[in-house]
Amino acid sequence: MNRHAAKRSVPTSNTFASANTKLPPAIAVSNAPSLHLGDLTLHPDENAVRRSGKTIQLCKKEYQLLEFLARHKNKVMNRNTLLEYVWNYNVQSLTNTLEVHMSKLRRKIDADYSNKIIQTVYGLGYKLCDNAGNDEQKTKKILLT
Repeated sequence: MNRHAAKRSVPTSNTFASANTKLPPAIAVSNAPSLHLGDLTLHPDENAVRRSGKTIQLCKKEYQLLEFLARHKNKVMNRNTLLEYVWNYNVQSLTNTLEVHMSKLRRKIDADYSNKIIQTVYGLGYKLCDNAGNDEQKTKKILLT
């Protein structure tokens, strides 16, 4: 065995869940039910995403980010929570990794559709919405008042 192997620490799905019990264990288990948001469907057992029947190719981190948001649909997830869950960052980071991945997800998930599922709630975080058009207007009104 490699002498450095003992020093390596591989985070498990339970590592984060035990630190913050409000969040589910990391990324889906086999035979997990599909997640649906309007015309978007995630198949956790296949790591597959389809929108209006069209398969969308995502990298591993994009899928993990999308699945986490889908499991918390219609709830705003702040930047630190997303960085902690998907990238296992435990401290506030100055990285733009999250923003880059959200931009890529928007291009892949929302670009060809009038109904935008991925939303930014300014100053708070990101969320996925079933009824994005109506919900976005409500969010803007709340933030403006």
